[in-house]
Amino acid sequence: MQAYFADPCDGDVVDNIYVIGSRIALSWGGGTPSAVSSVSYGKDDNSKKDLLDFAVDIPELDVDDTEEFQCNSEGNGSVAAGTAFFSGNPIDVVRGIKLQWESDYKSGHRLPLRVNRLYRSDVTELALYGKGWSEASLPSLAHNAENVISIAVQGLVYAFYYDGTNASPLNSLEHGATLELLASEWSFVLPGRFRARFVAGSQSALSYGRVIQVSNVTGDTLSYSYSNTTTRLPYRVAHSSGSQLNYNYQTLNVSCTGSECNKVVTSISTDQGTWDYNYDNNGRLTEVISPTGVKTGYMYDSSHRLIGRTNDDGIRVRWWGYDSNGRANLSRKYGNEEEVTVTYSSFYSSEFGRTVNQAQVNDEHGRVTNVIYADDALGVPRILKNQAVGDSSCPSAVAEFTYEPDTGRLASELTNGGVLATYTYDVYGFPISRTETASDIDTTQVTRSFHSQVWGKLDSETLRFDGQDQHRVNYTYCTANNSTCKVGLPTAMTVTDLVNGGSRTTSWNYTVNGNGRVTKVEEISPTNVKLTMEYNDAGLITRQSLNNDVQLQVLSYGAAGLPTSVQYENLYKVNTAYNNDGQPTQASYQMLDGSSTLTTTYEYNNLGQLVNVVRPSSQTTTGESFDYDQNGRLITRSLGTWVDEEPPLPPPPLPGCNPWEPTCFNEL
Repeated sequence: MQAYFADPCDGDVVDNIYVIGSRIALSWGGGTPSAVSSVSYGKDDNSKKDLLDFAVDIPELDVDDTEEFQCNSEGNGSVAAGTAFFSGNPIDVVRGIKLQWESDYKSGHRLPLRVNRLYRSDVTELALYGKGWSEASLPSLAHNAENVISIAVQGLVYAFYYDGTNASPLNSLEHGATLELLASEWSFVLPGRFRARFVAGSQSALSYGRVIQVSNVTGDTLSYSYSNTTTRLPYRVAHSSGSQLNYNYQTLNVSCTGSECNKVVTSISTDQGTWDYNYDNNGRLTEVISPTGVKTGYMYDSSHRLIGRTNDDGIRVRWWGYDSNGRANLSRKYGNEEEVTVTYSSFYSSEFGRTVNQAQVNDEHGRVTNVIYADDALGVPRILKNQAVGDSSCPSAVAEFTYEPDTGRLASELTNGGVLATYTYDVYGFPISRTETASDIDTTQVTRSFHSQVWGKLDSETLRFDGQDQHRVNYTYCTANNSTCKVGLPTAMTVTDLVNGGSRTTSWNYTVNGNGRVTKVEEISPTNVKLTMEYNDAGLITRQSLNNDVQLQVLSYGAAGLPTSVQYENLYKVNTAYNNDGQPTQASYQMLDGSSTLTTTYEYNNLGQLVNVVRPSSQTTTGESFDYDQNGRLITRSLGTWVDEEPPLPPPPLPGCNPWEPTCFNEL
């Protein structure tokens, strides 16, 4: 998920903003710039990515790539998109709640099997993984007394009004989604992406609304099996490839309201092994054990709120705290590292002519950011202003926001640099223009159109500056599934210079196997450079070639999808071993002509921090060691005996995963 909002100091782009709310996505070039309803400060590098895809239009936020509010070398501060980021674990400061997203398992399929858990500190009822911990990957259909039907599928939530005959979207943001009652089931379709089927029939039946099957446009399916007609809890989820998730449940001796409300998951078997879940007498999740035996523990206060997380050695590595009103106000890592505190207040603002709320955030650098927010007419909290307080080394920074009253979509943002950005949308809620104006610069406008056959894909994008079109980008896509393409994959991108004339085109060719898996991608650039990437059935790269010259081959992968043997050109091969946390423990470099083999080992402490790198004596330095203070912060890095003036260059990095396939392509 990307946010394209100008930094008030230097115009940088900030990525991966955590926004919580009802189908909210702050994005430009991939989503809808929508309401800034809430902001989570920080990241949790132990959440295994996947944070908050339940609540946004763009699934799979990468929590490892969030940016901090900081000053650059010139002392320029930044606040972007109604938020500033701080390291630490995520807190929704607008709602005052602690959020914890855990992705235990995800298969390597185009439509993946998932095991996701979500913790919310404002939820104390028993859920599938104990108090406050809900299942976040199971599709659902809910039908209330007002005949509003809500669909939650793979990180997307849609709402419809059912008049007894037809189901109509409640607003224009539903991106073409349809819901139909077909015999004994509901059929939900999101064009160009997927279809989901749910049980219909009598609304009083416990099975009403439970998911039957989810399928995507390439024919992958997830089928859900139940032990009887009176349960909503599946015992099996099967992928069309044959892979399965098998669930086991336990009934806890804990009082709750509703049928099956005291049932929790005790184990889930996957193709990588079994995950186990343990609970205390209060129904709280206390321990998760991975298939490799790695343990993660959770700690709670007397109000059943999550206050800590422990690693495999039982060492507490995360702390969270709450104020007297139960609002999350503290987040820090092991040894007071990356501590963030939040203070909440309310006051009358003459600027906004109403009572507003404020969350004052103090980060680990001692900097203060004030987040001012209030409910809109729809009752949804919207951030009105973000103000980073300046100091001697970092000036202040401000960002202000307005919203469309009927939809809550972002209408404008104003930075303290005087740049005003305004947005317009089409009838489906897609952003079709972004216009920047300022008193001291010319007006910049980006206009967009969307493809008529491939839903949600850009057809063209035009940049206008000072009243004149500068360049246009046109896109073409596959519109059918066959052996050379799949629906929605780009086939060409043409950039045209509208001022000086001329254009350049980049094109892509594909090879698709009988299972609909992309096994080869060829990118042909305007300079006649051809980059070819080949993949196995799990979507993992096996070969990369440049103009038919092999640059690398991955000879083998481990069980966790980590490369264990890689050959670079025709020069040398690298064999790598890993520990249970996926960290490399040994790398052996073998020249293909047999002239030498060099082995490097890596050692870690009980917190998973690298402490030693040991290299052969024949290398330029025999190794490195790393020391940390009592707070777990790196304080010294020591190099071994130098033989030369420069350290050795690292081996060429392994390219990223297949952007068209499961490990990278997270949308359905």
